[in-house]
Amino acid sequence: PGVALRPLPAEVSACGCRHSGPAWLAASREGPARLSHATRSLHALAASAAASGLAVAGWSRSARKARVGAHRQPIATQLRATRAPREAPTPFPKPKLYTRQMARVLDLLAQEPVKADALADALLDLKNLHESDRQWMIWPRHIDDARRDAFSRGCFSLLRGILRCIKGEPGRLRAVSLEVLTSLLDGPTLTRMPPTFLVEAGAIGTLCRVGKEDKPMQVLTILDYVTSMAPSEMLPAVIDGGAAETAIFTLHKATTSPLEELAALDLLVGLSKRAPAKAVQAGVYDAVKIVTNEALVPRRNKIMNLLRPLVDHAEDEEAPLTNIRIGGLKF
Repeated sequence: PGVALRPLPAEVSACGCRHSGPAWLAASREGPARLSHATRSLHALAASAAASGLAVAGWSRSARKARVGAHRQPIATQLRATRAPREAPTPFPKPKLYTRQMARVLDLLAQEPVKADALADALLDLKNLHESDRQWMIWPRHIDDARRDAFSRGCFSLLRGILRCIKGEPGRLRAVSLEVLTSLLDGPTLTRMPPTFLVEAGAIGTLCRVGKEDKPMQVLTILDYVTSMAPSEMLPAVIDGGAAETAIFTLHKATTSPLEELAALDLLVGLSKRAPAKAVQAGVYDAVKIVTNEALVPRRNKIMNLLRPLVDHAEDEEAPLTNIRIGGLKF
């Protein structure tokens, strides 16, 4: 290693004598037998030097790479030491289950005793939210749907709490609760409370009892909406819950205002249209005969015309179950 070899001229032999190139080459082609011992030694020395040169070149490249890596390693280590540690990605905040207004109402409803003034203010905030935000709520349609997740159970708890406030003592809390319930039944289709959910929650009986005691106008408005929008199979439950009885009670009360009479007649018109047989059984046909207000007589006549086919029949005939006349008009 470290020794540079220079090849001999073609015309000089290993013994130091000069020979012609072709003669010496011819002698080397004839095989090692014709070559002298010195020539064979020279050939072996040249092969060994070539192998040593390749080894030296490989070692030089390895040493160069090691030296370069030794210079670069402190720089990389310094960069790793000065680089800020990688932070974990910021997780998205967990979405809240209820809105702020709804959560406040549920918290106040769960307290015992109930703080009437604070709960009334919270219900008014909920009413403002319903009238301003068109995506704040999606009500379940049936009671069975209220068992599927925590949000639906919260909707059921909210409705039951409002009904409990309506059922309580007369005062500001009852008036605000009726106002909020009337607002929840109105508005966009997405956030409007379905009448099926209201009926299945047992609201008809509570509303009818309150309508006889106080606030008949708001109660009759709610019952009229339920009668118009609820499925036909729910109307018998609405009448059995006391809707027709509440309207008749309002008509016969001495202190009833004309607007309250109008609301009661509108409710009876809806019941007579959609469930005439149940309306006749509830005594609607005879109850509206006491209406003498000229402005309300057309509605009274409309109710009687809807129910007359079920009332006017021979005594020996079976009472019809529909107000549709069979066989055409009779003169």
